[in-house]
Amino acid sequence: MIFKQGNSAETVAATYTTKIAGIWSAMGLFDPHLQKARELGFDRACELLTKEALSDIENRLLTAIHWAGQAGANSAVKHVYHKELDAEREQSFLFYAICLESLFCKRHEAEEVTERLSRRCARLLGTDTLEQESIYRDVKELYNRRSDIVHEGGLRVSAKELTDIRIYTCDSLIKMLTDDELLAMNNAAFEQWFRN
Repeated sequence: MIFKQGNSAETVAATYTTKIAGIWSAMGLFDPHLQKARELGFDRACELLTKEALSDIENRLLTAIHWAGQAGANSAVKHVYHKELDAEREQSFLFYAICLESLFCKRHEAEEVTERLSRRCARLLGTDTLEQESIYRDVKELYNRRSDIVHEGGLRVSAKELTDIRIYTCDSLIKMLTDDELLAMNNAAFEQWFRN
């Protein structure tokens, strides 16, 4: 819920509906988890949701956050209903893959999506050449798995595969949300940053 800050003379009315999906837990306003959320870019994500005009990079990031949210919601449903919803794991996996694609790829680029996405994720997250090579291989394998699911139907996704793609997705979103320099770039500068 978002509230507008007003003065004491204003009448405030709020209506909302609720739909419970997943697991709920209480959180106080001064909970240490909130501070952790701020460090992970929660405030920046909220800022993007309230902005009237988004830059190209902010729009890509907000779209990616949307897909990650869909994946998280699917995972929560799967957690509650266990074996009754086996397809939810595959859907979550696909939503995380779409999130990475939204973040790292533009439409109508000549380079193959798997290659571009793998290289860019490695560039964003890797701190040295060895780590970048490892991330590149992992993401390429995961994105190929996504292609298998899409083109061959409901193939089972392992818990490890889902965890791996979730980690790469979350780490990428956090990096983008917490790196002011990256978020301030326009599309051309962002693309150039990956080419460098």
